[in-house]
Amino acid sequence: MKLITRLLASPLLALLAALPGCTSSTRADSKTSANVEPAPAKSSRTEPIWLRCTEGFKPTGLLDNDIKRLARACAESLNMGPITPVHKATQSEKQPADVYTFYVPRAGDCFRVVSIGDSHIEDLDLLLRTPEGEVVAGDLTHDKFPVLPPYGPLCIDEPGMYFLEVSVFSGSGHYAVQVWGGEPAGPVPVPR
Repeated sequence: MKLITRLLASPLLALLAALPGCTSSTRADSKTSANVEPAPAKSSRTEPIWLRCTEGFKPTGLLDNDIKRLARACAESLNMGPITPVHKATQSEKQPADVYTFYVPRAGDCFRVVSIGDSHIEDLDLLLRTPEGEVVAGDLTHDKFPVLPPYGPLCIDEPGMYFLEVSVFSGSGHYAVQVWGGEPAGPVPVPR
């Protein structure tokens, strides 16, 4: 059984990201490189299905409903399944980031994190760090429903304990976050 523990971290960038796991801790290291590359995927599609998964998404203010709809569009569409339960917490822009830890058991596992804030949160951010504290990915968009990574699955090259930071940049309220994992269903985009 995988466990996730919510911890308060020192205020850093106010962000989030996640992977499956079982232990909790915080990291304040600010390293910025990572050895993570998307894995090749098989598909007959010409356009990646996740490229615009948040396009047109309109939150209803009901966290349970909204996180399910967002996960369906941005993770289930990649043939991924939930790795963690939906985790809910409360945070304001004046509080430090919440840190979750997740254990990645083997290299090559692919993940996607979906999250959403309620109507009182204007800007929610995500950040993912390696076991060494290096930044792997982040979603710093100016919205209340960040997806990590924003443009496709994240396939991890190094197993271990990963650190997911969730931060309210603007506002105060409840948020929900969930990690999904599995094989990507379409071509992996190449960052430009």
